[in-house]
Amino acid sequence: MNLSRFFRTQEVGIRGFLDGAIRPQRETKASVFTPWNDGSYVVVDLPEALWVNNNNKRELLYLAHTHVPTMWDRQNVVLRKLEWTQPDEHALEIVRQLPNNISFGAKIISHSDRIQMELWIKNGTDAPLTGLSSQNCLMLKGAPDFSQRTN
Repeated sequence: MNLSRFFRTQEVGIRGFLDGAIRPQRETKASVFTPWNDGSYVVVDLPEALWVNNNNKRELLYLAHTHVPTMWDRQNVVLRKLEWTQPDEHALEIVRQLPNNISFGAKIISHSDRIQMELWIKNGTDAPLTGLSSQNCLMLKGAPDFSQRTN
């Protein structure tokens, strides 16, 4: 992996606005160096949350923290911990299969002047998937150039 562009969250601490980040799952987080300052980075949380309609009620299908229960927490189902994979030296990728046969994945690709982020979801059930929404997060505290916008 081209470490001048990327490095993994477990190698640095996540700091900044963390009110909801109780026991964050690192599997959806990746730290990315800014192209203008190699010592500066942002933390991408992709996805932070996935919401669906479940019995006509909005419910969390996935959450990268533990401060709000998901549908799996309510059923006492523990999701196994995952790690990013590296399909090539410029990318990180993660795929999660959920117990209800819905899966999702994310990919972050490093370019010389930007990153490209992809997020997908696959409904492997017989029922329609309704009310789907995703929440992604970009934590900027590791990039001082954004401090006026984040304080």
